[in-house]
Amino acid sequence: MVLALTLALGIGLALGLLGSGGSILTLPAMVYGAGVPEHDAVPMSLAVVGVTAAVGAAVQARKGWIDWRAAILFSIGGAAGAIPGGMLSTRVPGAVLMLVFSGIMAVVGVRMLRGTRTDVPVVRSSRTWPALAAGGGVGLLTAFLGAGGGFVVVPVLERFLGLSLPKAIATSLVVIAANCAAGLVVHAGHAHFDWGLTGAFAGLAVAGMAGGVLVGRRLPVPVLRVAFGGFVLAMAVFVAVQSSGVLFPAEAASASLP
Repeated sequence: MVLALTLALGIGLALGLLGSGGSILTLPAMVYGAGVPEHDAVPMSLAVVGVTAAVGAAVQARKGWIDWRAAILFSIGGAAGAIPGGMLSTRVPGAVLMLVFSGIMAVVGVRMLRGTRTDVPVVRSSRTWPALAAGGGVGLLTAFLGAGGGFVVVPVLERFLGLSLPKAIATSLVVIAANCAAGLVVHAGHAHFDWGLTGAFAGLAVAGMAGGVLVGRRLPVPVLRVAFGGFVLAMAVFVAVQSSGVLFPAEAASASLP
């Protein structure tokens, strides 16, 4: 439990320092750190990530960094995608859920290690369908796995809607909060919440995010991004191994024999 709560603080710290990526650790922290069953951990993760993103969005809104048109379009698409995502999540075995999640973690880790590319052309579009379509995909992913999806939202906002990186990160917080809320609605009928644990996770994540914002200017963010990306990749391998052991116990046991 101590490990899980420490990870919750680290999740918020990463969000405050790096803008995205930290919330990807919420689900494995609950499953492997606190022993929460996978299908209960998904809606609990949605609550933690949603609250943390909402607090961050409120701060960014006061600074005027949010593009509300893009946020609303993404959120509408996300709400539509959350319905099938949440329904699918409850029908997939927990071990399969975590195995898929490990793949998403690997993608996030690699993206953080590579950093933000500046040579990718920006294709600005005033059309609404790219934002709606991307929002739908992110909403499905969020409700299915309990991940925020900022690693998808931010690049789309940059490259297709022409937002600067600070505005894209700020706007993504609104989208993440809205998608998490939609996902929670879908999961509400069958979710079993540990409200004490969820509240502790959310409180520590928000505190960590505030600390990350305060010290972010004093730390080498590129170095931190690489270090955190490596940690996420290591966690992806751990989650994949754990999930594979549940899905294929005989193979896992034979592989461990001398």
